[in-house]
Amino acid sequence: MAFKITIPDILKSQPTVWDKLYSIYNSGRIGTAYCFSGPSGSGKQGMALAFAALINCEFSEKFPDCECLSCRRFNSLQHEHLHMIVPLPTLSQNSKDTLDKKSIDIFIKELDKKRNNLFHKIRIPKSTRIILQSIRNLRKSLYLRSALKGRKIAVIFESELLCTGSGESANALLKILEEPPQSTTLILVTDFKDKLFPTIISRCQHIQFPPLEDNIVEGMLKEKGIDDEKIKWISFLSEGNFVTASSIADKNWGEINTFFNFISDLMIADDYKKLYKFASDYTNMSRTNTPEFQFHFYLIQRWLLGALHLKNGIHDSLTETDLGIGINRFLSRYPGVNLYELNMLVDSVLEGFNQNANMALLLTNFIIQLQRELGKTNTR
Repeated sequence: MAFKITIPDILKSQPTVWDKLYSIYNSGRIGTAYCFSGPSGSGKQGMALAFAALINCEFSEKFPDCECLSCRRFNSLQHEHLHMIVPLPTLSQNSKDTLDKKSIDIFIKELDKKRNNLFHKIRIPKSTRIILQSIRNLRKSLYLRSALKGRKIAVIFESELLCTGSGESANALLKILEEPPQSTTLILVTDFKDKLFPTIISRCQHIQFPPLEDNIVEGMLKEKGIDDEKIKWISFLSEGNFVTASSIADKNWGEINTFFNFISDLMIADDYKKLYKFASDYTNMSRTNTPEFQFHFYLIQRWLLGALHLKNGIHDSLTETDLGIGINRFLSRYPGVNLYELNMLVDSVLEGFNQNANMALLLTNFIIQLQRELGKTNTR
């Protein structure tokens, strides 16, 4: 479902964080570098763009409903003072420092989605890092004198990917942080702060984002026209992640129930043909339908979290529905199962997927390791 999520929506989703940022703006002591960190879907990217718009707003007392030229340009993500850095495919030697036409077309479409929904994450296939050329281009832009009033803002999405490989992009950014241009602020946005180099973190003011509260998610869904019954189960499945909530809103309860039953059957399956069919099917899905692949593995993790809560006697609305039947069946068969290890196996699939690993090998290994871990339980 294509939600329209604007700056006012983002501000309402994280009021405590916004109060802190507004206080920073009001103090007149805007820093040169910030790190916005927290769980996925908590509004970090949208809040970074909102903060950038506020800093450059001509009539801040009217923000976020201001209609000044600066705010209109920020709302369209086309302001001259806004520099967005996203993960990109590695450039070939013959590319002359530009993306191929296919990647450019995808980026334009992704940018359009971002304009309409500030929770949307820009995704370009085979993008596993913040490339060095992006930081070099950013440096040139930031050091150029601007004729416009205001402050240049560089927002680096998924900034932990600065530090992949040899970390050359992180080191290039560090030089900017050590000698920042005048009237410039860099905002690093990340789900994984611990993957950033300490030398970068130490030069940033930290803004922590909590998961969205259930009532916030439910209120936003209601504003977007989702009916109350559907809101209830979207909320407890999404766990404060509005990106996931948006994905789930496209589904119906029957689809969700069917997939959770599939997970329950998969977890107790002894038929290797069935297990390897899963590996084959999801290898194909990872190539042909990336969003669906990621969503299904998110639901596997949510299923495991429900199992962990049920095992430890923690309240979880998921296990109080029909979806809890399969989880109970699994725990009855494997009462001593290490659910943390199983979750790490799912994490390894998603991490490998994000790094363009060989999915056939990765998913085959997932099945082998899953059976090995469950086999340990039977020998205890």
